[in-house]
Amino acid sequence: MDVTGNCFTELPEELAGVTSMVRLLCGGNQLTSLPRALGEHQPALAEISAPNNALQELPVGLSHCHALVRLHLSGNRIAVMGAPALLGMRALTELDLRGNALTALEPAIGGLTSLKVLDLRENGLTVLPPSIGDCAGLVELHVGHNQMSGLPPEIARCGHLSVLDV
Repeated sequence: MDVTGNCFTELPEELAGVTSMVRLLCGGNQLTSLPRALGEHQPALAEISAPNNALQELPVGLSHCHALVRLHLSGNRIAVMGAPALLGMRALTELDLRGNALTALEPAIGGLTSLKVLDLRENGLTVLPPSIGDCAGLVELHVGHNQMSGLPPEIARCGHLSVLDV
């Protein structure tokens, strides 16, 4: 489903019942939230791209998105990346949270063991949790333009890291 570049302020809750949805592209709107149950009944949902909206949080239903591979949420107002949502996204390889309002990252980020690209630029992060070292397959980590004064030593466990943008 592609509703990119419109003036939507919300998506209908019934959208969460479209069981065959594989991709949701809704960037460049004025969304303040996504349907609360999004992901609960969509076992094949592999990509959510919702950059440049006004999203403040992730729907709780994302904890059921076991097939989600790409989650692009740059340019929103997300302040908290909740642990429940993170724990369910085991297949996630790309997480883009650039340009949000994050001040901390949940330790549950370490549970994203398939993660290859993590973009956290332009937030208000002061530290990364030590569990970032559990993302052993991480290839790219972008954390520039935050408030960090260092990196946790556990980052050394990310043996495939080829791009480190601080």
